[in-house]
Amino acid sequence: MKTGDTAPDFSLLDQTGEKVTLSELLKAGPV
Repeated sequence: MKTGDTAPDFSLLDQTGEKVTLSELLKAGPV
């Protein structure tokens, strides 16, 4: 990736074990 490229969507588990995706986080604003 280069500066300015869009990051691919991915998912991880948060500290409570819930699945979180980049696309969901971006709905709330910049990450």
